[in-house]
Amino acid sequence: MSLAERFDRSVRDHPDRLALVCGGEDLTYGALDEAVGAMAGHLEPYLARRPEGAPGRVGLATSRTPATYACYLAVQRLGATAVPVNPRLSATRNAAVLAAAGVDVLCVDASTGHARADLIEQVAAPVADLGDGAWRRAGQGPRRDPARVAYLCFTSGSTGRPKGVPVSQESVTAFIDHMIPLFGFTASSRVAQTFELSFDAALNELYGAWAAGGALYVATHAQVFDPVAFVADHELTHWLSVPSLVDLARAAGTLEPGALPHLRHVIVGGEQFTPAQARTWREAAPAATVHNGYGPTELALLCTALSIAPGEPLPTDGAGTIPIGSLFPGLQAVLADVADDGTVGVDADTGELCVRGVQRFAGYLDPADDRGRFIAADGDGHRLLADGETISPEHFYRTGDRVARGPHGFVHLGRVDDQVKIAGFRVEPSEVEALLAAHPDLTSVAVVAAARPGKDGAPGVPRLHALYTATDDIGRAEFVELVAALPLYLRPDTYTRLERMPLSPHGKVDRRALAGLVATARP
Repeated sequence: MSLAERFDRSVRDHPDRLALVCGGEDLTYGALDEAVGAMAGHLEPYLARRPEGAPGRVGLATSRTPATYACYLAVQRLGATAVPVNPRLSATRNAAVLAAAGVDVLCVDASTGHARADLIEQVAAPVADLGDGAWRRAGQGPRRDPARVAYLCFTSGSTGRPKGVPVSQESVTAFIDHMIPLFGFTASSRVAQTFELSFDAALNELYGAWAAGGALYVATHAQVFDPVAFVADHELTHWLSVPSLVDLARAAGTLEPGALPHLRHVIVGGEQFTPAQARTWREAAPAATVHNGYGPTELALLCTALSIAPGEPLPTDGAGTIPIGSLFPGLQAVLADVADDGTVGVDADTGELCVRGVQRFAGYLDPADDRGRFIAADGDGHRLLADGETISPEHFYRTGDRVARGPHGFVHLGRVDDQVKIAGFRVEPSEVEALLAAHPDLTSVAVVAAARPGKDGAPGVPRLHALYTATDDIGRAEFVELVAALPLYLRPDTYTRLERMPLSPHGKVDRRALAGLVATARP
């Protein structure tokens, strides 16, 4: 059943139930269905230029407006592919993404913001302005067979050029089938919508609500980073965010014990989840099951999760972070060690997580980005897929994440490409982070490699530096004791307390910004 068919089923089953609360509008499933039909009628002429049988692609540069959600659903109804971009990012980057996707139309409204004129100027496609409300007066558009690719997301590439990830209907709906019961979505669910649509985690929120017949409550940008009043006022049952967002709410002084009694499920993912962050959520939402999910865009949102019911002990499996759990049904994994010369070894307990199965994507939009990202199993051995070799369902996708097997599923150890060289040694910053995270007053920590200039201005050499947030002052001696068992090259040179961690546009800890803070600090 496609994304469009899942929404249609909820419309049939629950026409009078609340479906969307956004921008001052409360829409039932019946009303939202009418809006989606009108939006489909408005967009259909833009897609008619495509050759017969070629699905259209719709660029969506809007955010958190009723038109945004009607448009996303209309794209699915028309059998097209959604290409959302974050209006808060630069027009130049968004234009490059939309050009790479080859969109047939660019949708904008007032939420496109100050970069709107620059974006329109840089994108060759026709523009559909949804802000004037003309789309609401369009006739009902057609329903077409679903496109093979439901949406295109773009992730950061090591070359600085975003990589396009086509996610199929089959992959995302397989995820939804497992996610609905796992995270307790029902027709009575009241789900927070916090992620930008350009971040595929938003699909968890949209279709967690709409595939189950629940209601989606769209948070403003301010409410995302200080959620307590928003969650409490609407008596929300589901909250989804990156783990580090809880530190911002705690710093604001609003996330007190028992502040969120109606929450039943807290779902986090996108970065490592510390025990301190988990405890904060459990204290604020004592009736909630806390889920730690993991998965790259290439594996359709999430591919593992660990669920911790109220009252259950918080597991760490000795790693200092909450485990990410076990693979979802229909997926298989190997833990690989890919050497510099391209040879592949497989370990039973620790290595780079490589996954195949129904949620795995079929390859990047630009095939050049596939190089080195897939592993083939040949007889008793494994090898990197050769350049130009056709990707098949039997091949494993390399996630770039190091994991270990533990009693509660996989434990996330860090990124393979986070490894740096310090004094000639290969260093995994996450190894140091896990030890520091054991301090009871620490709420978040990141270890980065950076070179500070010397006092005479001469270039420095790379060293590790720890930056953290905490509930109280922590002396250097306490940190030194925590890392005393590590080799000297693994011990951070400095420990810097921050009021809050800098975040990327997707809400993840911005490690590049942290390294910049270290590099520009006075010695």
